[in-house]
Amino acid sequence: GTEISNNGQFTHGFATLWEGGIRVPCIIRWPGQVPPATTCEQPVIGVDLTASILSATNTSLPAGRSLDGVDVFPMISGIPNPEERGERTFFWRINFPGRQQSAARKGRWKYLADGGPGFAQTRMLFDLENDVGEQHNLAYQCPELLNELEQELAAWNADIAADGA
Repeated sequence: GTEISNNGQFTHGFATLWEGGIRVPCIIRWPGQVPPATTCEQPVIGVDLTASILSATNTSLPAGRSLDGVDVFPMISGIPNPEERGERTFFWRINFPGRQQSAARKGRWKYLADGGPGFAQTRMLFDLENDVGEQHNLAYQCPELLNELEQELAAWNADIAADGA
């Protein structure tokens, strides 16, 4: 049979950049290193796991290589992370036949561009602190913030393209 997942309050699901498609719990167990029953409210992204595992295993990157992620173990353990320099911006993009999306999240704010062949990209801005279900597009109320996140996303895309991805 076909089962449909329940995303609760989150909009859309798998293979989208709406919260229902990208917001997932991260559960880490490391006895003696991560205190049991610890909850970390700081958002993290999948690329942080690579940096965290490398740090936990005391493994260095090859010369000339860098990572996009940061070690999450200090923030999970409540130890200030010197790699954290202010609020991070997270980026995503998908380019599937019939659906092109890109998104950026900075703190409580999320920029989302959604569209597909024959459809204009719809530019949206959501306050995830007050609207985790992404029901209220604030793009017209906050055009400066929308443009700021859009520019950060464009710079990230240019950086990815320069790396050959």
